[in-house]
Amino acid sequence: MFVLYWFGIFLLFFNLDQSLGIGCDKPTPIEDNSQLSSIQSCQIVNGDLVIQKFKDPLIELTNLEKINGNLIIKESAELVRVEAPKLTSLNELKLSQLTSLSLVSFPNLRNVNSLNWQVIPILSNIRFSSDVKDIENIVISDTSLTGFSGFQTKVLRNLDINNNRFLETINSNVESITGKLKIVSNASNLKLSLPDLKSVDTVSINDVEELNLSGLKEINSSISLINNHFQKLLLENLTSIGGTLSISDNTRLSDIDLKNLKEVRGGLMIINNTDISQVDFLKKLRVIDGGLEVSGNLEYLDFPELKLIKGSVKIKSTNKKFNCNKIIREKLSLALRGGKITCESIDPSNNYRSIDGLNDLEDVNNNFGYNATQISNGNRLTPIIMQLMRSVSTFAGGL
Repeated sequence: MFVLYWFGIFLLFFNLDQSLGIGCDKPTPIEDNSQLSSIQSCQIVNGDLVIQKFKDPLIELTNLEKINGNLIIKESAELVRVEAPKLTSLNELKLSQLTSLSLVSFPNLRNVNSLNWQVIPILSNIRFSSDVKDIENIVISDTSLTGFSGFQTKVLRNLDINNNRFLETINSNVESITGKLKIVSNASNLKLSLPDLKSVDTVSINDVEELNLSGLKEINSSISLINNHFQKLLLENLTSIGGTLSISDNTRLSDIDLKNLKEVRGGLMIINNTDISQVDFLKKLRVIDGGLEVSGNLEYLDFPELKLIKGSVKIKSTNKKFNCNKIIREKLSLALRGGKITCESIDPSNNYRSIDGLNDLEDVNNNFGYNATQISNGNRLTPIIMQLMRSVSTFAGGL
């Protein structure tokens, strides 16, 4: 009985050792197939599996099912294919500086925390399970991928996809990005669709042809939309921006919907968008904590609810119909607090400039009905100050 008991214990550990295989606990970095053979019997690897400066064209992890750590493959110019047909789970998949890699095949991979792929210039074929989940962080840079979709996740830390010159589609059901959304310098006809995204920290988007962020409600930091090719920017559910809003050099943009945006806690810049002549899409905007800069082929500006601008105002129009004096005097001069206003138009007689946040002598004359020479007349100074105080009081009451 005693002998049979210990024989059973021996078999248990023997089978466990066979399933783990030699070198399955914290394997040393692998550089060629002879070293790779040391883990070929492994079903589970405990710790990071690092393959670097690999000298052969194929990595095939035939029996590997799980990595309790990261899979890191880097600095291997000869590597063409990576295959792990049974792999279902790992922490981070990090691929970098693999200039010949064209195929990554993990058809059963379902659980992965992070994808970090950089400098894989001819990678065009990815074979993952159709229901990959648990992804929290995605960085994909300098590949030949044409599409990126299919990952199931509600929350991401970062979605950073840049410099993939053939990438034409990005789709996801993500609802929250706690860090950055960065989609820049991919194919010029890229279609980006994140319709369920409600909140994000920072947004940088350029070189995008179609954009769907229709569910977006809150941006905690800044948003930059520069050099895009979309015609419509529909953010009708967006209510607040915690930093700067920059919409610049979007040559085809003609339709903007920001009808529910109420506050911008940084600056607001709408610059050189060729087909935008009327800035009248910020109907509920009340507060700009930074400066305001608007330029381009502007015919008309309207901020009907704007009560406060804490920074300076700079406006420049190349449209003959634009009247600096009208927009400044009717709205912006009353909302400005502490900064300067400059406005340039085709007609120099309509140009406008303030000094240190207060109108210059001519502007005082025009706005309040007193002759500029009264500024130096002690007997006439009090009515001007009283008028200014009444304006400030009216302005403050509207906040």
